[in-house]
Amino acid sequence: MLWTSSAYLLRHQKLHWITTLPALFMTTVVISFLLNSDTLGAGLSMMISTFTGIVISLGIMRLIITKNKQKAIEEASIKVPVEE
Repeated sequence: MLWTSSAYLLRHQKLHWITTLPALFMTTVVISFLLNSDTLGAGLSMMISTFTGIVISLGIMRLIITKNKQKAIEEASIKVPVEE
């Protein structure tokens, strides 16, 4: 839900960091937990799990930001009236 809110705010050129930073943190925590857990996940060490969680979260953030900026540019170019 936080990533969806971030994408919405970014697309409408609002302050998206208010939801992007918590989404980044929560994604890191969940991925790190799943990679570290012996019963639910891969059972990796905490250091490897945390590093991988951070890298994956930053990748998701980059994907969200670049995709939504592209969509905002496309929407802006569609709305601009062409003079004849």
